[in-house]
Amino acid sequence: MNITADDIIEILEKVGKKKSIAMDFEEASTELTDSKLSGIPYIPEGGEWPVDKGTGDKLYLMLQINFEQVPKMESYPEKGLLQIYVADDDLSGLDFDNPKDQVAWRIIYHENTDNAMDIDEIKKLMPNPDEAEDTVMLPFDPKKEYKVIFVEEEQFPNVDTMEMDKIFEEFIEPKLGIESYSDLEDEVAEEFYEKICSGGSRIGGYPFFTQWEIRDKDDENKLFIQLDSLYDSKEDILMWGDSGVANFFITDEDLKNRNFEDVIYNWDCY
Repeated sequence: MNITADDIIEILEKVGKKKSIAMDFEEASTELTDSKLSGIPYIPEGGEWPVDKGTGDKLYLMLQINFEQVPKMESYPEKGLLQIYVADDDLSGLDFDNPKDQVAWRIIYHENTDNAMDIDEIKKLMPNPDEAEDTVMLPFDPKKEYKVIFVEEEQFPNVDTMEMDKIFEEFIEPKLGIESYSDLEDEVAEEFYEKICSGGSRIGGYPFFTQWEIRDKDDENKLFIQLDSLYDSKEDILMWGDSGVANFFITDEDLKNRNFEDVIYNWDCY
């Protein structure tokens, strides 16, 4: 049987599409509770700035999402702020051996945002990159601020992911007789990859890896948030190592229960 990329995509159209919220970033000033990359975060009155539990150094706000500004997604909050902070170290807080261990990174969820600390007091709590002992190694510029632009889209699973493997096993192999993407002829595989693969920063949907899938076959964790490298000829907005991508994974149960303590954090690069 002469299998084409469109033969597989026809199956994916029926069983593989998933809703995702793409995120783009535009340098601009934001309000305290706006969705943003870097910038000044919401801190409640009496709150503390998150620190690295190992070193005591202050973490840096990487992402703040105001869910009232996000198109509705099943199981996701419809209000409140979710913040991701990371350490200014060579791995941006990641511990590859313990990717759930929020020692040098942190997820904080504020269900209500009506008790904000005075913004001048928040500024006093923020880390100052000019005072850092070492060169700032963050994947973003902490001196800049970007508003987040959300766009709802549908997405196919990327190749070499757990989700694509399952679709091959359950739907594509029984119909077309091929077990995986690697069984395709080179030209067909290249065409298929170009037509369905998508990286980018997003909420929900399917993950993208520059290296390999980190989850086991029966892992219940799904993509929560993805932050992909973003740059042009003028600047790097996000840069994970050598044009890498960061993923945060969560189970459906934890997402519904607003339990963000067991989120898996990972990033890789070329």
